[in-house]
Amino acid sequence: MASAMLSRRLLLRAGLGAGALAGLAPLIAACGGSGGGKQLPAGPPADLHGATVRAMVNQPHVLAFTELLGPAFAREFGGTLQVSAVPYDQLTSQQILDVQGGAGQFDVFDYFWS
Repeated sequence: MASAMLSRRLLLRAGLGAGALAGLAPLIAACGGSGGGKQLPAGPPADLHGATVRAMVNQPHVLAFTELLGPAFAREFGGTLQVSAVPYDQLTSQQILDVQGGAGQFDVFDYFWS
């Protein structure tokens, strides 16, 4: 009978999956429609070689981004992943300020829901 407890491997795999989705968020957002029925032209994805990606990350997810995703991004693209940790209770307000305020300091937002 399989154990209902989470193993370390399963937890890391879930964290990597969530991180990968967060890393793809800008590409997924670029595919969103404007409601006008127009489609984006077909073509290769954005070139991330040597890029610096700035991520606003929920405090508990910092290690997943810095220890797992950062080195993987560097190996794959030769780029840098800059991580800014924000406490959970301030995450939404900081994201809204960055987007609506026009600061645009971050490329990726990590979010945690319960």
